[in-house]
Amino acid sequence: MKNRFILFALIATAHLSAQVHKTEFGAEMGPGLSTMRGNAQLDMSKIPAPAFTGGVFFEYHFTDHFSLRTGLGIERKAGTTTGSVTDATGLHIGEFRYRIDLDYLNMPLLLRYSTGKKTKLFVNAGPYAAYLIQATSSIRHPFIDGAQVERGQERFYNQLDAGVSGGLGVSVPVDAFKLSAEIRHNYGLYNVSAVPVYRDGQIKTNVTLLIIGCSYRFS
Repeated sequence: MKNRFILFALIATAHLSAQVHKTEFGAEMGPGLSTMRGNAQLDMSKIPAPAFTGGVFFEYHFTDHFSLRTGLGIERKAGTTTGSVTDATGLHIGEFRYRIDLDYLNMPLLLRYSTGKKTKLFVNAGPYAAYLIQATSSIRHPFIDGAQVERGQERFYNQLDAGVSGGLGVSVPVDAFKLSAEIRHNYGLYNVSAVPVYRDGQIKTNVTLLIIGCSYRFS
């Protein structure tokens, strides 16, 4: 009797694993808007700058509802500040706009909860870590014709960034594939500036992304 019970348990476990222990590999990309915070000048500006993400991901399903998702991709985070330009007499003659684009190699680790049968709604959250690969600045000034762009600004920023991610979205199966759309926000927790900041402040990142993904589901 005991041996039969063990055999039944093994068969049931194997059957359950075949049903819910699924993996997915896919690619995702999408546009976004980014701001930076942490000092008075950035906090006053609050001007969103274009951002984007793109990369590959892996998702492992523990059950029909819970899964673990990670990946590796390029993500741009940006910040913009503005200020008034006056002449020697104090007369306002225009505004300058300074922007920094930080391109990271980004890796999130997200726990996802999904609900629904075929079309699923999901929420996910977890930490992320990012490594800076490129920093570019640009300035528009009344005295400058067009935008002045400066590349190779990596020395002014810390190589590592980390924070928390949260998002919600929907996924739809198409044969062995799955299409998804998600709104995700990445909230940086660390000062990314490697040099002193205005009024002893910091520079921390924020980016909100619309991510479109396509994955292949392995049973």
